[in-house]
Amino acid sequence: MNLVASLEYIDRTELMKKAIREFLKDVVEDLTFKERVVERYFEGKLPFEKLEII
Repeated sequence: MNLVASLEYIDRTELMKKAIREFLKDVVEDLTFKERVVERYFEGKLPFEKLEII
């Protein structure tokens, strides 16, 4: 991780933030994830306000 951070000219914290953002972007774009979100909403387990965010 230190090597990658130094090659990207960022510190380890920024590298981890970048990796997490990219991971979450991939998760949110995944069709299976979207189906689970809609399913939770219709089951009443996810409020509309959180559905809007996603």
